[in-house]
Amino acid sequence: MTDQTQVVRDIYTAFGEGRIPDILAQLADDITFVQPGGPDIPWAGAYKGPADVGRFFAKLDDAVAVDAFEPREYVTQGDTVIALGAWAGKAKATGKPFASTWSMTWKFRAGKVSFYEAFEDTAVMAPAFKA
Repeated sequence: MTDQTQVVRDIYTAFGEGRIPDILAQLADDITFVQPGGPDIPWAGAYKGPADVGRFFAKLDDAVAVDAFEPREYVTQGDTVIALGAWAGKAKATGKPFASTWSMTWKFRAGKVSFYEAFEDTAVMAPAFKA
């Protein structure tokens, strides 16, 4: 396991424990952070910089009660870590459940995350957020 893989594992642990400041501390000042989804996914979009990524986590927390978040596999090459996993939760506004597998790409520069992009089945998730 590389140091970058451990950083990603630590980020997931911090997420599970609600330690968002610990996640933000691992991000480069100019990070690009991309979450998929259309208008039905409240946290979807591209975020720039740690403060903006903090807004992503606030939107996610406002919208979702996470029931499960399970990283399953890590693939590392050079300064890139790809994590594969699954998650499930409920839309807070509707109480409807959703679940999706995911992959997350983490790119590092000078020991910090400089780029992040997630891929998940937002078409399956979106109905949970519709009244």
